[in-house]
Amino acid sequence: PEWGVAAEGNRRLVWLELAWENLTSRADYQVTVRLEDGAGRLVAQQDKLLLNNLYALPTSEWAANSMEKDYYWLEVPPTILPGKYTLNVGVYETGAKTNLPPLTGRFNPDLTLAAGEVTLEALQEGTDPALVGPAIPVSYPSGHDPLTLLGLEAPVPPEMQLGQPLSLPLLLRLEAPLSAPLSFQAELVAASQSWPLASSQKLTIPADWPAGSPFLVYLDGRTPRDLPGGTYDLRLSITGQNELGVILGQVNVAGRERSYEAPDEGLTPVPAGLEGEVARLLGYALDLKEGGGGSQASLILYWQAVAETDVSYKVFVHLLDPAGNLMAQIDREPQAGAALTTSWLPGEIIADAIELPRVDQPTNVQAIAVGMYNSQTGQRLSFGENDHILLQLRP
Repeated sequence: PEWGVAAEGNRRLVWLELAWENLTSRADYQVTVRLEDGAGRLVAQQDKLLLNNLYALPTSEWAANSMEKDYYWLEVPPTILPGKYTLNVGVYETGAKTNLPPLTGRFNPDLTLAAGEVTLEALQEGTDPALVGPAIPVSYPSGHDPLTLLGLEAPVPPEMQLGQPLSLPLLLRLEAPLSAPLSFQAELVAASQSWPLASSQKLTIPADWPAGSPFLVYLDGRTPRDLPGGTYDLRLSITGQNELGVILGQVNVAGRERSYEAPDEGLTPVPAGLEGEVARLLGYALDLKEGGGGSQASLILYWQAVAETDVSYKVFVHLLDPAGNLMAQIDREPQAGAALTTSWLPGEIIADAIELPRVDQPTNVQAIAVGMYNSQTGQRLSFGENDHILLQLRP
């Protein structure tokens, strides 16, 4: 691929040229091109039908082994600050909901490939704030020069879990050059108490950013793992300005009961030494319900937290036949998202009840492989010398 940036005034366009070879295509395909920041947040996107450049024919009509090129233009919103961004490309069949898995290369969890890195410069001209007004205006208290908080680009989520990440898109306007760095702090507040969502983040604004032109920044945080369940105000403070801050919205945080003792009965223990850096599996309880139409497995995994983690892991459970082939599986966060690993406390025991899909031949279920993986990267956790724990059901 080839790519670049065209800039004039307050507009910046990222262009991309892709070269294709038709192997055995008999279907029509769409291409998605996404410009993303370092945290994987979408900046700009173009999806279109893949056509050859000369006759505008879809891929189902391309000649075998033909070589084609097509072009993409992504307009960058004028509120995006300068920096490095990534172009990711995916291909999907028309009407499909997911991208096709790439045949080669290291691809992203959403089955896109990184086509290249783009460096965006500052706008050459300022942008009228009235043209990029926030989706949710916020009235910040007086005394906030030289920075104005215009509002939020997305609403504060009304419901959150313990340990759940939060990324607040703030639309700001610089009124005058900063004499000293500013920092943001977001807190959950209730009954004269406050709990920080994250350590304070410093605001970095390029010196050549046009004065008075709005820009977008993200305040990233996570609900505290030890926060009592309840309703909280979400307050934003900007260090060096109005110390009282501003209430951005209200959040209901779901609490949960914690246990530090394993059940006395019904638990099949697993061998010692299968401890990961985040958790150990103490044991499990399995109930295979046999009947017409196959069998559905009811499984409870008893995890014990070893250490706190800021990574949200998913649990995978694979039913295997005697040859090790996959018969059924399920992947999801512990307790279907109600007990994120980012909320676990050391020593806590989490009972994760899982209903697996039905299998046609339950007597062929030889073993169950369980484990955890990073929900963002797909990287599995190690348990002992393996990246999974094998539960043998039959000799």
